[in-house]
Amino acid sequence: MARGAVVRRRTALLLGVLLLPAVLGGCGGSGGASAEDHAGARDEVRAAAVEVVPALAEALGGEVRWARGEYEAYGIKDDRSLAYQADAEIAAPATRDDVAAAVADLGWSVDDGGGDTVVGERGDLTLSATVRADVVRVSVDGPRLPLGDDGPERAGQEGLGLPYPTFVPEVAPEDREDAATDG
Repeated sequence: MARGAVVRRRTALLLGVLLLPAVLGGCGGSGGASAEDHAGARDEVRAAAVEVVPALAEALGGEVRWARGEYEAYGIKDDRSLAYQADAEIAAPATRDDVAAAVADLGWSVDDGGGDTVVGERGDLTLSATVRADVVRVSVDGPRLPLGDDGPERAGQEGLGLPYPTFVPEVAPEDREDAATDG
């Protein structure tokens, strides 16, 4: 092979090696789920939570203390994903077995989450309910969808629109900032 041909081949190979990361680097955000996919998953989680949380509270003889939802981020750099998650707290004197039976009665397939946690699945959604001293913490999680260039903005927590009592902790007058002081 002539010396000129060898130089051209090496130059072409070198350029290919140098340009490959630049070409592939532009592909990092593509291939992710669209904003519409994320919005659809969010709507599915919210609808499930709005259905299951009050029904679970009623089945357990309790009441919803609070309920909210937000996107949770997973991964790093070009391997990022988001899942919408709805969380709620139910005041109810329930056992793990009570919660497992109620979750199953609401149409979720129940697996042993271990300890005080009940895990249920329905389609792409996962429900987990953890029992602690007259409180049941409920989480409904949607699927983790890859984050593309047009993914949703993470806007923080948002209410689910469920009615629940307003909880105002009692503050002793001496602990209030506007309390009169001696002196």
